[in-house]
Amino acid sequence: MNASPGQSPVLPEPLRGRPRYLFLEITSECGLRCKMCHLWMTHEPAGTLTTDEKLNLVRQFGEFGERGVVVLTGGEPFRKPQEVMALSRAARVSGLSVAVNTAGTSIEPEQYEEILSAGPHYLVISLDAPRAEVHDWMRGCTGTFERAQSLIRDLARVRRQRLPQSDVKLLVNAILCRRTLPLALEHVEFVRRLGADGIMFQALARTFMNRIDGDPFFASQRPVDLDEVNRVIDALVDLRQSERFVCSEGRDLQWMKPYFRNPDFIGEPVCGSAHRNLMINMFGEIQLCFAMKDLLGGRCLGNVRDFSLRDVWLGAQAAEARRVMDACRRNCGMLHCHRREGP
Repeated sequence: MNASPGQSPVLPEPLRGRPRYLFLEITSECGLRCKMCHLWMTHEPAGTLTTDEKLNLVRQFGEFGERGVVVLTGGEPFRKPQEVMALSRAARVSGLSVAVNTAGTSIEPEQYEEILSAGPHYLVISLDAPRAEVHDWMRGCTGTFERAQSLIRDLARVRRQRLPQSDVKLLVNAILCRRTLPLALEHVEFVRRLGADGIMFQALARTFMNRIDGDPFFASQRPVDLDEVNRVIDALVDLRQSERFVCSEGRDLQWMKPYFRNPDFIGEPVCGSAHRNLMINMFGEIQLCFAMKDLLGGRCLGNVRDFSLRDVWLGAQAAEARRVMDACRRNCGMLHCHRREGP
């Protein structure tokens, strides 16, 4: 490994925080056609990080991170099931937690026991509504709802009947938009009946990796009935306070109110990504948030093929990036992976 990137002096390591999350992009490819994400329009080229290179990153993070979480992202991570399982096992050996977001359409029954025995601690399955016509419409593919709900129900059954000692949690992530918001409370109970361990809600963000002019889906699906927004959010907050099946924090739910009223509202900075996240794309580029390159004129902090995670995190370029990012008020700060921890 080379020396730390950047020449300016930085705080000594004992005075610096440690990264809490390591995001590893498994692939950019996906079999769905989600309206709020255009990542599926890309194809993974040659020259991306190998499984061995990603395993090395997990080991580095285990040595450097403190009680860290490895988040495997995509595209659809389970298009590479062997890599997901190898990384999950490596993280477990290093004492790290593992989380994976999946659409649930690429996991086959013969994989269930392996996933529940040695897979990610948090298997987060996208399921946006309790009705097929709504979820399939958002995800752009007929049958997606049936595959996702069957996966949750079957994994819960296998865990209950054959692997009660499993530490894998089955969670649902649902996007709140104009069409799903009125169904949110019904959705909580639907997900509970499937046997999941909890549900998280995410506010509709502007289209990720947008490849078209404008953003018609975001414009048409941002909730405009603010009375309904307040009513549903308040009910979800009440559920969160009375039980933990709703996993979204109350403060994150409450922030959706001003966000839906005006996605570009200027308030206090809420993003803490620069102080908690290391994000590695499939090419090995290192960022502190998904939007960092836009904030820094297209620059990343280096490549994992040239620098260690420790050197980059403690380096002068990361320190400068944090000074810029700490003032950022982009709406992606609403996402849980970016939100500041604590009150």
